[in-house]
Amino acid sequence: MYAKNLLKYNVHLTQVTPILMLDGRLRRFSAIKNKWGLSQMLSLSIFNNASNGYLIGDSCVFGVEVFVIKNEGKGEHFSMIKDPSDGAFTWEVQKFSELTAEFYYSPVYLAGRHQWKLKLFLNGNTQPRGKHLSLFLELRDCTKFHAGWKLFVEFTLRIRDQVWSDHHEKTIRKWFNASENEWGLTSFISLTEIKNQSNNFIVNDTLIVEGVLNRLSVLKDFDGASLIRKED
Repeated sequence: MYAKNLLKYNVHLTQVTPILMLDGRLRRFSAIKNKWGLSQMLSLSIFNNASNGYLIGDSCVFGVEVFVIKNEGKGEHFSMIKDPSDGAFTWEVQKFSELTAEFYYSPVYLAGRHQWKLKLFLNGNTQPRGKHLSLFLELRDCTKFHAGWKLFVEFTLRIRDQVWSDHHEKTIRKWFNASENEWGLTSFISLTEIKNQSNNFIVNDTLIVEGVLNRLSVLKDFDGASLIRKED
């Protein structure tokens, strides 16, 4: 026969550590604190009184009821990756003097487990045109992730000095997501500087553009079982 009052544990499972509802209060389990209880659960006078039914025939029974509660809470997880693998990519823009389109895309590069492209506007993408070169970094695969997903990126855009390594570069820090998947500078460098032969930016009619991922981090909701959408 079970005692009348059982020690009841409401265990709240989360993605961090289990939480215990004990005596009306929450208790969190961890590697340091892995057990909880009550030092004075029941007085001995009450326990030894046979009329209360706790001690019968010199025997008693202790029990625990465990209730697993689905986590309905919201939260975010943030992780940082510094210098991700294959985080630098180089694009040789050949026959530069013959290019006439409004903008050009680099090949797709895989870096930090994501797909990237560089986007180059030869005459700028704002008025007045023909004054500056515009350069952007575009995240290509962001639409396959769940809503609420975003990626912080610190990246460097660079035009290489092909002789003395006196490169022209800018470092940018931005959040990328499905609606804002392209960041850069509309006035990255003036066309006067680009065409100045002493700067060595154009050699053999080739301009070398580089993108470098310095660090990136993923921010996601705790309640998302997977970041990546399943294909229909």
